[in-house]
Amino acid sequence: MHRVFVYGTLRAGELNASRLASARHRGAARTEPAFTLVDAGRYPAALDYGQTAIAGDLYDVDAATFADLDTLEGYPIFYTRRRITTSAGDAWIYLWAATRNRGWPVIESGDWPGYRRSRDQQGALS
Repeated sequence: MHRVFVYGTLRAGELNASRLASARHRGAARTEPAFTLVDAGRYPAALDYGQTAIAGDLYDVDAATFADLDTLEGYPIFYTRRRITTSAGDAWIYLWAATRNRGWPVIESGDWPGYRRSRDQQGALS
């Protein structure tokens, strides 16, 4: 088993959550305030520097699901992964490895679903 920290489209209610249907949800967690979370459009990207604590969830996944996540995340070209400490224990996180688009807005809250809902509502009102 591999413990994975997810913070974007793999979270409940998000675009790719179904990929974790067979995984065991271990609960909500936050990273240490050592990252930057940016809006890359349809998904977020966590950068391996900064002062933001990212909100997410921990899952225990089997080897096949872990390999599927590597494919989804474009590992190791677009995302890399490394072990981090969260508020609920150690886990793997996927971090943006490709060149960052400087136009991507920073998500100060560190919470992708909350940010995305607010962004989408603003767009619908425009």
